[in-house]
Amino acid sequence: MLFRSGYDFNKNLAIEAGYTNFGTLTINNSTTGPVTNNKLDITGYSLGAGILGKIGEEKSYGYLKAGFHNWDMSGKVSTSLGTSSEALGTGTDLMLSAGYRADIFQLSYDGYKIDDRWIKSLTLGLKYNF
Repeated sequence: MLFRSGYDFNKNLAIEAGYTNFGTLTINNSTTGPVTNNKLDITGYSLGAGILGKIGEEKSYGYLKAGFHNWDMSGKVSTSLGTSSEALGTGTDLMLSAGYRADIFQLSYDGYKIDDRWIKSLTLGLKYNF
């Protein structure tokens, strides 16, 4: 899930802030001798802000965005013997985006740096101006 809000300074420059829920990654496995069933759930979210450089017309343009995001990741391990939840990390890192907006539609490719790794997403969404 992704929510963004922003302000256009002019035809070519804007700022944007948003919330991104990275969802949940679930990994299941079983072991033998002794038999156990294990499940790992990793969840995370991000709050970020960036500057957009826009090229095109007022309602139809391509853009590049660069900024920073504050992220939080946590994990939950469930086994036959019990459950444990742990914070996996928090931090502030770089976020980059490239996209295209036309009328109310938006297509973007976003990258969120998390320590030394990147989470990347391709998003199709709607834009509402008020």
